[in-house]
Amino acid sequence: MGPPAAVPLTRSRPTRNSIIQSAFGGYNSFLLSYGLRSHNMEDCEKGEKILDMLLEGEIETWEEEQREAQRYAEREAQRAAEAQQ
Repeated sequence: MGPPAAVPLTRSRPTRNSIIQSAFGGYNSFLLSYGLRSHNMEDCEKGEKILDMLLEGEIETWEEEQREAQRYAEREAQRAAEAQQ
């Protein structure tokens, strides 16, 4: 049996910064998109809570993508092993 099939490329694990940059282009834009202002401490705290929820959801999605990539690699390795028999 040969080496296992390569796992399909997947994106990096999401971070607070990756969410802000990819979806909003920056922290101020992120806050403004929710009607919040960076000079208001209460708004910044609300923004942090929103960001925490977004990050949690993105990580859950990313983890499922990782599990699916692993299942895919296992299926491909099984197919390759069966083809060699």
